[in-house]
Amino acid sequence: MIVRSVSAPPVGPLFLLSQVGAQAARLFAERLGKVGLKPAHAGILRILANEEGLSQQALATMLGAFASQVVLLLDELEERKLLERRTAPGDRRSHRLFLTGAGRKRASAVAQWTKEIESSFFAGVSASDLGKLESILRTLVDANAITPSVHPDYRNLGARPSTQRARTSRAKGAVT
Repeated sequence: MIVRSVSAPPVGPLFLLSQVGAQAARLFAERLGKVGLKPAHAGILRILANEEGLSQQALATMLGAFASQVVLLLDELEERKLLERRTAPGDRRSHRLFLTGAGRKRASAVAQWTKEIESSFFAGVSASDLGKLESILRTLVDANAITPSVHPDYRNLGARPSTQRARTSRAKGAVT
């Protein structure tokens, strides 16, 4: 039997970016999983650490997610005593979101874990190159109308796979 050496076909920057992003997401999710959190929880903790008192609806709008799906994530965080809902003054139907003491500690820990993962992940990259990469990535975020500081996967929470494809296509201006 003849074994031929198979070389990988050349790939472009989009594929490489996808590979790197998937690896970074996996490392982050694994670290969060050790304390029973999902990346979506971490994003909510990060947002509320910077903007406490948001309404549930405002948070869902900011994330570009279905309010019903955000409520499920908030329920999980509330069960873990990481956040509390407070009735909005003047509107009993609206709730404001606040981190508890444990929630602030967890948000701080997530920020520290993120720094540790970044440090390890980019260990072989010079500070100069890392600065250039960050600048290029910020340019891509702006050029592709991606909401800064909000992971695009929130848009797909609870969506069926066919709905996810349609949303992505519509976001890019394609007709579905």
